[in-house]
Amino acid sequence: MAIPCDIRYALIPTESTQLSLCSEKSEAHVTPTEYSDPESRPPVFRSAGHEIASILILTFATIMNTASSAVMQIAVPSLGRYFGITGSELSWSVSSFSLMSGATILLFSGMADKMGRKRLVVGAYAWFTIWSLAAAFTTHHIVFDVCRGMQGLAAAACPSAGVGILGSNYRNGPCACCN
Repeated sequence: MAIPCDIRYALIPTESTQLSLCSEKSEAHVTPTEYSDPESRPPVFRSAGHEIASILILTFATIMNTASSAVMQIAVPSLGRYFGITGSELSWSVSSFSLMSGATILLFSGMADKMGRKRLVVGAYAWFTIWSLAAAFTTHHIVFDVCRGMQGLAAAACPSAGVGILGSNYRNGPCACCN
């Protein structure tokens, strides 16, 4: 069985990709098919609404990390009062998310290439939702910090897979308005 030598295009099987063979390695190589109309949307999208929704979801994946950290900075005083903690105990509520996200982003980049970008994005959003609900109902600050760390895993998984999906569906090159 042939192994893809350019994994970027192998993860989103669409009608816009075609399989060819690498001459020097005799491995499968997937290349994007040229669009017949440079102004048309990639064939993977059924409509303009589908394309816009997909782009919003995938770009939110890159915003999730920054937004979640910023929201926690605002909530720190309230969390301190709710859990009855101060100082270093309180800093873990903010730091656990960033620590887990930063420590695992390269791991999830590789996982996106191995198991599929769409699957990883959907799984990461589900993971983030589950741990957000768990954090909302916890009554102990250590459990809250663990939930924040688990949310950080989702924030690490989304950006690389989301950008990979966008990059594999849109051609490189100048747009028609810049010519």
